[in-house]
Amino acid sequence: MNINELLNELVKHNISLSGRAISQIWGMDETSFSKKKKSGTQIKQKNIMQLEDALGIKLTSKENYETINNSLSRYSNNNIKEKRKYFGKRIEIIKNKNKLSDLEMAKLLNINEKELINIIKGEIQPDLNLLDNIKQNFQVSIDWLLYNDN
Repeated sequence: MNINELLNELVKHNISLSGRAISQIWGMDETSFSKKKKSGTQIKQKNIMQLEDALGIKLTSKENYETINNSLSRYSNNNIKEKRKYFGKRIEIIKNKNKLSDLEMAKLLNINEKELINIIKGEIQPDLNLLDNIKQNFQVSIDWLLYNDN
């Protein structure tokens, strides 16, 4: 899949992202992203998975994902921190999908607007009260919010 095909897939999911937003998720500068887009470079699976994690969607087959069966057994997943760093992006997705301003979203979550912006930027980690407020106001799972797991 190249970048133009990826953008078409995102449109199918009713998601419109700028090249800047995608390049930030991938950790590259906009110029590099634009060059890859123009040249039709194929996207690495790692980059597709980063977008899936950040946006809470699936662009690839399920065989690439492991399932958790709630067995309460010890579990070691080195991707937890990587997955969690997109928490703010998922909050932004919820806010945009519900057509809320920063102020409206902050009021629903019982935080101030500056805190919300810092959460979206990834500068503040969520606490239990914030997760509770999100869960009470929106139909999302905590697993999805934190780790993009269903």
